[in-house]
Amino acid sequence: ICTQYENNDYLSKGLNFGIILFECALIEKLLRNLYKNQNPDLYIKTDWCSLDQLLNPKDKTMLKFFNTDEIKVFRYYLVDGYNGKVGYNHRNNYAHYKNIKTKDMQFGISLKIMHILLTIINDIALTMK
Repeated sequence: ICTQYENNDYLSKGLNFGIILFECALIEKLLRNLYKNQNPDLYIKTDWCSLDQLLNPKDKTMLKFFNTDEIKVFRYYLVDGYNGKVGYNHRNNYAHYKNIKTKDMQFGISLKIMHILLTIINDIALTMK
């Protein structure tokens, strides 16, 4: 979609921003629903289920679907990583429109997040078979 609007820089960056935001929201919704589906007996407050808590490399529910290295990679790109010391924090930066500049709204970032989204969907589909 965005490559056909390369000549219009503002439109291209706006479309990339929208795609990145949608992908991050979809990943978070997918993981939250997966967690709730796998733990039907638990009462889970919706404000508790943040992406940071869902992508805990020690969580047994998530380890059924993803290996520890995958979870660490997801954390590296989507959340602060480990106490804000490591990682891109794409989800929070784009969702709250902070710490980003117009040069950060690139097609490459949306492709990275799309790759994470497809990996998550693939792992869930293969595990649920």
